[in-house]
Amino acid sequence: MRIIFRFAPAIFFSALIFILSSISGLKASDTYEVDLLSRKSAHVVIYFLLTISYMWALIPSASFKKLAKLSNFQYFLGFILSTLYAISDEIHQSFVTNRTGKVTDVLIDLVAISLAIFVFKRKMVLK
Repeated sequence: MRIIFRFAPAIFFSALIFILSSISGLKASDTYEVDLLSRKSAHVVIYFLLTISYMWALIPSASFKKLAKLSNFQYFLGFILSTLYAISDEIHQSFVTNRTGKVTDVLIDLVAISLAIFVFKRKMVLK
């Protein structure tokens, strides 16, 4: 039961990303610049949260006091899981009408993923 509880946020954010990526012609605004900025900002926020949720799931026990016990391998695993999801999301979008998969979006996601791991590793989250 604990493992389900720990992975629930990651499952939630993964599902949210999948659902949003499935919406054909998703636009945040009619203005191109506002739409572009909104969508790219959403990438940063959602992949930051997805990565944090993976890191939380990788904590050895339900206690956040174990945060310091995460190994570099676990941080690497969180990075890999989030990166693979970002890549798979862009592949998924390439099959949705009026959507395209973009390498630049994966790069934006990588910035968010790296930032999340930096923040998590510095214990700036969950204090």
